[in-house]
Amino acid sequence: MHRYNAHYLTESEILYPAGGVIVIHNHLQKKQKFIRLQDKHKPIKSLVLAPNRRWLALNEIAEEGQKPIITIYDLTTYKRRKILTVPFENSQAREFACIQFTYDSKYLVAITGEPDWYLYYYNWDKGKVESHAKAQNPSGQGIVSSVQCNPTDATLVVITGPYTFRIMNVSETVWRQWGWCKAENINITSCMWLTPDRIMFGTEHGMIMMVENGELRQNCIFRATEVMEMSLKKVEAEQEQQEDRVSTSSKQDSASSTDKDEEESYPVTCFVNFAKGNFRKKYNILFLKYLGEYPLMLSTVFIGFVFGCGPGYVHMFEKETLHHWRKRNVFRISKKSYKCVSIFFHTIQFNF
Repeated sequence: MHRYNAHYLTESEILYPAGGVIVIHNHLQKKQKFIRLQDKHKPIKSLVLAPNRRWLALNEIAEEGQKPIITIYDLTTYKRRKILTVPFENSQAREFACIQFTYDSKYLVAITGEPDWYLYYYNWDKGKVESHAKAQNPSGQGIVSSVQCNPTDATLVVITGPYTFRIMNVSETVWRQWGWCKAENINITSCMWLTPDRIMFGTEHGMIMMVENGELRQNCIFRATEVMEMSLKKVEAEQEQQEDRVSTSSKQDSASSTDKDEEESYPVTCFVNFAKGNFRKKYNILFLKYLGEYPLMLSTVFIGFVFGCGPGYVHMFEKETLHHWRKRNVFRISKKSYKCVSIFFHTIQFNF
C-alpha cells in the first residue's frame, strides 16, 4: 500500500496497517489496539479516514475474477460496519483507483481502476449506489489517480491523474462536467481544494497551477521549488484574456521540462492542509516516505498547506490574506532521495 497509509485518529493515536490488522498506536502511552481484518492476505490499496474521524474505509484489491470491495469500520467499536462493492456484473476492474468521503462523512466517492474508470457515489450507511458516471476523459485518454471532494459541497468533486482533470457535479443522480478540463498535455501528479472555489494542482515537472470557479488562472502558475509567495488575486489583464488562456496553459507543463532541460525537476506531491492554529509554534506531523515513482496526493487547505517536492523536501506555506500565501518553512525529512507518499496532521490541538 502506497497512499493514505496512516492517519492521526486523536492527538496521541496514529492508525496504520500492519500484517493482518489495523494498528491504533498510542505514541504517548506506548500502547496499541488492533482491528483484525477478515481476510489478512488480501492486499489493501489505501486507508481513508472520514472527516468526522469515526469511520475508516479500507480499499481492498480483488483477486482475479472477483470484484473489489470497500470495507467500512466503526472506530468507536472497532467493528465492521458495511461492505461496499461494484453493483454491475460487467465491471472488469479489480480495484478502486481512489476513494474519498464527502466533507459531511455521509457519502463515499469511489472510482474503479482500469479498464472501467467508473465513478460510484455511495450512500455508504445504506450500502447503495445513488449515482454513477464515467470518470475518465470522454476521449478515453488519461488515467485517474485521485478524487477530491469539495470541502463544503457533497455533490462536487475534482478528478485528476496524468493528463486528466475533470470537475464534476451531481444533481438528481446525473453527473455533469463543468469548467476547464484541457489537461491532455499536463501530467498531473496531485490535486487539492485550496478553498471551496479554488483547486490547486501539481505536475510531474514541478509546476503548481490553479483553477478558480472552473477557470484556469494564467497568473497563478508557479515553480514549486522556487516560489516563495503566492498571490491569487485576479488582475484586470487576466480577466480580459479568453481563448489564448487555455492553449497557453495546456502547453505549460510540457514546456517547463524543455525550457530547463539541464535542471532536474521533481513532481509536486502530497499537499496537506492544517486548519487551525499557529503552525510555527507547535508541530504534530507524520511524514511517510517512499522511494518509488508513484503519482501522489494533495489535500484541502484552510490556513496553510504543505507539499512534497524535491529529494526528501517538504515545503510549508501559510495563509496571510484571502488571496495571499507565503512560504514559512522547508523540512528535510531524509538525506536520501525519498518522495513523500503521505503527510498527515493532527490539527485539533492548534488553537489561537
